[in-house]
Amino acid sequence: MGLTLRIQRTAIACAALLALAGCATGAGASGQGASGSPVASPGSDNTGAADAFDAEMSAPVAAWRTSFQASSMTISVPGTVVAASVGDAGASLVASGDAVLGSQPISVDAAFHIGSMTKLFTAALIMQLDQEGVLSLNDTIGTWFPSAPNASTITVLELLQHESGLYELDMGLVGVATHQQVIENVFAQAPIAAPGTSYQYLNAGYVILGRIAELASGTSYDQLVQTRFISKLGLTGTYLDGYGSGAAALTGYDLGCVAGSGSDCLGKPSKPQATAPVPSPQWSGAWAAAVWSARLETRRPGFVTSWQAT
Repeated sequence: MGLTLRIQRTAIACAALLALAGCATGAGASGQGASGSPVASPGSDNTGAADAFDAEMSAPVAAWRTSFQASSMTISVPGTVVAASVGDAGASLVASGDAVLGSQPISVDAAFHIGSMTKLFTAALIMQLDQEGVLSLNDTIGTWFPSAPNASTITVLELLQHESGLYELDMGLVGVATHQQVIENVFAQAPIAAPGTSYQYLNAGYVILGRIAELASGTSYDQLVQTRFISKLGLTGTYLDGYGSGAAALTGYDLGCVAGSGSDCLGKPSKPQATAPVPSPQWSGAWAAAVWSARLETRRPGFVTSWQAT
């Protein structure tokens, strides 16, 4: 039976836990409030539940978002959206902070780049193809890439579990070179470990899995995920960046600090810093590893698609 990617009981999905919210011209305006003031979803099926959620979550969300000095993350988050679903009551959402610092409050229907939560789509796709006999988790990557390092040893399952031992993506190529060229560059590097011997989080593995899904099925990755998940689940606010269409995702902010930006700021008091270029070509280039854009979905009672916010 294929994975349905649905959460049936109490679920919390937090926007901006992994990335900082930013601005996009096409961001919606409903659900906006004064800057910094959490606003509950106006479209909830149960107004009482939405009000209760707002009352319960407003203070914690605002505190988490702004009290960076007391947090190990040492960052202040410009804006965030949180959603909760209990049983079949549908989802309640609350927004806090800004989409554009100081000028545009964030909305509960804002669209986000979902980053590495894209990997959930890719993993579910590979599991379905395995269950249908299109491929096997025990297949080695030599089936599709005979010249890859350890081609006769690395399995599809090891790619899924970040245990392939392959080298990481050259991020300078992501969004510039083709997916196949990005993969070939990975294969041109010496592996960092023997397959199956250690865990190493690897974006490259999921780009390779996306290509394996295409080669094994004869169908493009975007069409596979669109038909199997997006359309079937009614995720009208979700699309593959660079391939589909929908509300423009928020641009986002990077970390800025005295030491520099990005990873240089981890563990140091930081503040949001505008990203450049806008939009980053890596959003579409990351493909099966980190490319989808989405809004928190509330249409289907009983579940929250937790990968749809960053």
